[in-house]
Amino acid sequence: MVEQMPKTGMVIEGYGATVPETIMTNADIVESIKSHDGPDNITAEWIEKMTGIVERPHAKPEKGEDTASLAVAAGRLAIEKADIDPSTINNLIVATSTSPKQLPVTYNRVQDELGLQKCFCFDLGAACSGFVHGMIVANGLLATGNDGDRTLVIGAETADLITDQSDPDTAPIFASGAGAMVLKRVDGSPSGILGKSSDNDGSRRHFFEAEHGGKIRMQGTKLAIAISRMVPELIKAALENANIVAEDVDFVSMHQPNGRIIDIVNTRLGIAKEKIGRTIDRFGNTSAATVPQNYAYFRDRGIIRPGQIVVFNGVAVGIGGSTIVTRI
Repeated sequence: MVEQMPKTGMVIEGYGATVPETIMTNADIVESIKSHDGPDNITAEWIEKMTGIVERPHAKPEKGEDTASLAVAAGRLAIEKADIDPSTINNLIVATSTSPKQLPVTYNRVQDELGLQKCFCFDLGAACSGFVHGMIVANGLLATGNDGDRTLVIGAETADLITDQSDPDTAPIFASGAGAMVLKRVDGSPSGILGKSSDNDGSRRHFFEAEHGGKIRMQGTKLAIAISRMVPELIKAALENANIVAEDVDFVSMHQPNGRIIDIVNTRLGIAKEKIGRTIDRFGNTSAATVPQNYAYFRDRGIIRPGQIVVFNGVAVGIGGSTIVTRI
């Protein structure tokens, strides 16, 4: 590997992830599908075999759980981990496609409750690729700022709230959660984005849809084929852009669409299985929250460590996605 410095030194100063209190097992999902007049031949074993999921968190609005509350909780954890004053954060990006209200958008409440009063803020609606898109945008914002500037990026979703609970193809998959990172510009640091890639094909947008006020409709087979092809190509292109070979990657924190898709991506990439983080079994698919949740889970366990080469990949409905190769 030829060592190269990032264009902008950027360190992950703090991180955090959170999920709702209610955990739905596969048996719970089976009962829910039946109670919503879905098919009665679905089993817990079938769900695990088809999705790789054992349990997933579901938001309960009656308990005050929504996308904004989860975003606030994850953001607060990241700020605490960074051990900083919230007033030192210059930018806030909230990646979500499940805002509790059409207006005001999610960042308003997050900004207020975290005490980010003098902050450039916006929501980023790129679904499952939202967090990685957010990291790329954060890098750009920091590049135009000053040494020591900070951007808080949060991915938060309550995807289960827009899922048809009678549909065995979607009800077992989607869940709620949030993850966050405080990204700090540090001039001269070897940490930051070393390479990136992106791809989008809006012609395939019909594979996954949800109308305003409606539920998710998914062409699962077509979606799985498209994602299984796009993700390895995105990662290979980002590695090439970074002048890094697959063997030099320490860890891949990728979107968690489905356990079987993760297996296919692993095979096509040729990266050791233990280097690709898998948390879908316990968190399900939390859309924009999956990547930071995955990172937080493995960072807390010491599997991801400072100085390593970590690949972040997000891929979403559309079909589109982005990948960044970083030294953390």
